[in-house]
Amino acid sequence: MRGILEHDYSVPHKSIEWLSELDEDVDFSPPPGLNITQVSQDKSLEDMLVDGEIDALLSPDLIRPLTAGDKRVGRLFPNYKEEEIAFYRKTGIFPIMHVVGIKQEIVERHPWVATNLYKAFEQSKAVAMERMENPRIVPLAWYREGWEEQERILGKDPWEYGLAERNSRNFERLVTYSHEQGLIKRPLPLDQLFLNISEGRKARRIQDLALDRHLFQLPRISRRTHETVLAPRSSLSRAASSLRSGSGIGRRMAVAAGPHRQYLCAWRSRRHPGPHRGRSPLHRVQTAILR
Repeated sequence: MRGILEHDYSVPHKSIEWLSELDEDVDFSPPPGLNITQVSQDKSLEDMLVDGEIDALLSPDLIRPLTAGDKRVGRLFPNYKEEEIAFYRKTGIFPIMHVVGIKQEIVERHPWVATNLYKAFEQSKAVAMERMENPRIVPLAWYREGWEEQERILGKDPWEYGLAERNSRNFERLVTYSHEQGLIKRPLPLDQLFLNISEGRKARRIQDLALDRHLFQLPRISRRTHETVLAPRSSLSRAASSLRSGSGIGRRMAVAAGPHRQYLCAWRSRRHPGPHRGRSPLHRVQTAILR
């Protein structure tokens, strides 16, 4: 927020006397010209604002006096929604909320973790957003109208994950502000801060199949054994369209390189002898994970 006030509203952060209520999470030495003071334990910035001891307060949450309707406090921008929409249209930035960090030692030992974790969050978000489209789950009279307005202004996925163009703009600003305010000693390129989770177009297509939540994965079974599992027709249709290599009269198969193992996927054809003769190849799938 200090960076936004300085760059977009011409309020230099060093022109303000800052008070802090919480201890710093990391060692921090204020740069020359930055006036910042830690308030005593018996002080509350919310109470100081109400009592007129400070002029304004930056908070990640709605403060208690505001939600209680205390007339002695108010928002900095009374028309805050219009102000935020104008800021987004000017900058293309919808400020990020959180980042997920992974210990370097885990990434070095298991390089597939970052990619799979990203995919898990993406799938979780997709499930949540699909559920949220139903206005009956939220006790708001004009909830759906608000949903559609958000889509018109911010697009289909304002809560974008990863380091695409929109989030890159966010983080480039964050790096700039952090350097200007003395939080980091030098600007850091984004590729030093974030892992590359791209797997390439072909690898992504095959891995999406292997990690589909409708397909069962059987951990650490031998190269010569396999299990036959049932899967929905929609998932198997994807398998049929993706697996096109291999040979043999009774089966088609393909081996796809995953981030940490290889996946062997196969399905039976109509010509395969045995109890499943005559059934569609999309009724059963064999999935095995090779050592």
